[in-house]
Amino acid sequence: MILSFRDLMKKLWAGDTVVLTVVTFSASRKEGGAIKEYKGVRLNMKKERENRHTTGSAKDDIQLMASVFYRPKPTINIILPNNDVRTIYKVGIVRADNQTVAI
Repeated sequence: MILSFRDLMKKLWAGDTVVLTVVTFSASRKEGGAIKEYKGVRLNMKKERENRHTTGSAKDDIQLMASVFYRPKPTINIILPNNDVRTIYKVGIVRADNQTVAI
């Protein structure tokens, strides 16, 4: 089954935890191609709010949600179960909860 990136982001924005399979990439180190699986991750909404400088009102949250779905920034911030924060590339997400992700 195929899951759209937008549906994945809605799921993460709702606070759900997912299992993500991503392909790593680092432009500065010129490395990549390793496949990593992160279990029980959730979106780092605090970091996303800081990036957007919102005040927390309902209208701002709607605008923030739209910017997370459609913004040109190529990365998202996730929190692992041990509270480590990782930044991953959107295009590097291959699977989520055993579903192929289409960007």
